[in-house]
Amino acid sequence: MGKMTPTRGFSRRELCDSRFRAEKIHSFFKYEAATQRSIMSVLHGKVGTVGKFLIVGIGGFLGSILRFWLATYIGQRMGTRFPYGTFLVNVTGSFLVGFVMAVLTEKTQLSPNWRYLIPIGFIGGYTTFSTFEYETLRAVQDGQFTIGTLNVVLSIVVGFLMVWTGAIVGKTVA
Repeated sequence: MGKMTPTRGFSRRELCDSRFRAEKIHSFFKYEAATQRSIMSVLHGKVGTVGKFLIVGIGGFLGSILRFWLATYIGQRMGTRFPYGTFLVNVTGSFLVGFVMAVLTEKTQLSPNWRYLIPIGFIGGYTTFSTFEYETLRAVQDGQFTIGTLNVVLSIVVGFLMVWTGAIVGKTVA
């Protein structure tokens, strides 16, 4: 090999050799096609422990982004006196977990990997129970006992009703 250049570590002679370039281009597209096939096969086939963690991580990443966006959007529209954004995220997340688990239970031909992606990853990243607890604590500490109590009661009662409704709708759809 000749002198290394900043062009991806290949020598000028290698870059000028059309046969070398054709081999590298072919290898790149072959790798890309295999990567796309492997991503889809992850959700439909067996994966190891690391694969499960990656599936949960991808779902959690997407759920967290949606949670942040929705809670911010609702907070900007309705104000922050009551944690409307967190409340909405918790009750919709409760509905989603009931719905998705009912669908995944009824559709037994689906790979278990969908459970890692949606209810554990996505909905786990989307719901904000720890934020709910913290906001309730802050309301009580700030002397807003009624707001704190209202947040607890509404989140638990409406959250339970949404899980139940989600399970019923999920079984109906499935």
